[in-house]
Amino acid sequence: MGRDKTGAFRTAKSGASSASAAAMVASMGGGGTGLTFASFDPSAPTVDQDLDPEINMVLKKLSKRDPTTKVKALAELAAFFDVSGGRDEDAIALALPQWQSCFAAIGLDPDRRVREAFFATHKVLAGRVKRQMAKYVKPLMLPWLCARFDVD
Repeated sequence: MGRDKTGAFRTAKSGASSASAAAMVASMGGGGTGLTFASFDPSAPTVDQDLDPEINMVLKKLSKRDPTTKVKALAELAAFFDVSGGRDEDAIALALPQWQSCFAAIGLDPDRRVREAFFATHKVLAGRVKRQMAKYVKPLMLPWLCARFDVD
């Protein structure tokens, strides 16, 4: 009765190790998929390191649940993105990947005030970065069109 206990379990000698897994992947040449372990490296550069810390902080506020917090964060972002905000277009363009990732969630938010503030901020951003936004437009089209024909 019971299960077979011979060889079915990992022993202390043959425990799992990320170093051995990395060595195995490296020996296989990455499997042809370009698999790397850079995402686990804390010294690996990220996009957030180049982004203005104030803009990064306000973008994090957009993930909050409260609609009032989102509206205030969007007003702050609109002020940052505006010409009078004092930032150049290249610094603002660094925020485009994060803007793209939150676009669908916030652009289709259930609260009408959040959606209005979001698209007002999007208008300021698009007017400021112009052609630099071209490579981010394709993933934004579906939520943008859904919000364009919003009945609320």
